[in-house]
Amino acid sequence: MNAVGGCPAGGLLLLCVGLCGCAVGASPGDTGGAATRQPVPTASPAPAASGGPGITGVVLRSPCPPAARQTCGAPPAPVAGVVAVHDRASNRLVGSARTDGLGRYRVAVPAGSYTVSVTPDGSGTRCAARDVTVAGSTVVEADLDCE
Repeated sequence: MNAVGGCPAGGLLLLCVGLCGCAVGASPGDTGGAATRQPVPTASPAPAASGGPGITGVVLRSPCPPAARQTCGAPPAPVAGVVAVHDRASNRLVGSARTDGLGRYRVAVPAGSYTVSVTPDGSGTRCAARDVTVAGSTVVEADLDCE
């Protein structure tokens, strides 16, 4: 599989541009060349892979101990890992995604009630899970905090 600035070929260029700031101005299957890298916005979550319902968010780890977070001033860092979405009633895995370089993720799921959790790469990082409800065709934002 060829890649464009680190993005896979075969029609995934648009998704990758939105998720990881890969080469823009090249066609899928190119191996680089005149394409330029575009910065990834830091304030918005990963774009939807489709127009349907889902869960999106950012996974961040605070460098400050919980008691000092109000006065610490150090910004949180993105967490690399795999986000898993389980159906709350059956505990069945319904979707997963790897976070991008800014800790963003998006998982397409139908309407329902879910538990969102993350398994961080490496060890020593603990992240809180969140319960969310997706209604109709909405996209719910569920940021995850880690220590």
